[in-house]
Amino acid sequence: LLGDIVFPTFSISLNAAICFLVRGCVQRGRVRKIVYAIHKLSESYETEAITPWSAHPGHGQIFEKHSGEFSDHVRTSIAINLAYSAIEEMNLQVNSNREKNVWSCNKTFTWNPDVLKDIESRLCAAGIDPASSVVWVVRGAETEVAIHPIRNHSSSYSDGQTVRDNELSLPDAIQACRYLRNYMTAHAFGSDTPRLGPYEVYNVQQVARFLILSKCGVWNVRTVDLSKMNT
Repeated sequence: LLGDIVFPTFSISLNAAICFLVRGCVQRGRVRKIVYAIHKLSESYETEAITPWSAHPGHGQIFEKHSGEFSDHVRTSIAINLAYSAIEEMNLQVNSNREKNVWSCNKTFTWNPDVLKDIESRLCAAGIDPASSVVWVVRGAETEVAIHPIRNHSSSYSDGQTVRDNELSLPDAIQACRYLRNYMTAHAFGSDTPRLGPYEVYNVQQVARFLILSKCGVWNVRTVDLSKMNT
């Protein structure tokens, strides 16, 4: 943590939250998978997390982006793996292989039309608009690992220095999570793994959170409204 600013933490009853969330998924079936996704994301938060409040652009960079502690590298990787696995539980990962690469042009990160159509169709089937966008939080000096795809779509509030957040399409954001998991955290660590930190964890968790809440039909639904639904 940079400086002496302390941000609030919060806790919830996980079982109560699951009851709220799965209610919107019952009609679509596959309740077991969404419950697994929720538990995996919860475990990711328990492993390592920063709050959305502390990631607000008004605070700039609050946390150190890198750590020299080996144990921190392991914890960061576990948190990313769990959050991405939550995405996989919902079958909302990007699917590709050697014969069907993600990109039709690797230099420009132009989507392979078949791969893009596949993820967009599964998002639609889950009741999620594939045209949705996600803010990918990037803070401080340019010392972070470059994600793939690389897009120059700065958010409206980015200042190009302390706050360098990017706006990604939902398929791009899911693929960025997949890139971190596949090439940085899921296998033997490489030279770039120690450069991962709390903001990468936050980004993958936020994508998983958006997908879970959207699939359950409660994205942008206030807590007070959820309480009314339970009465």
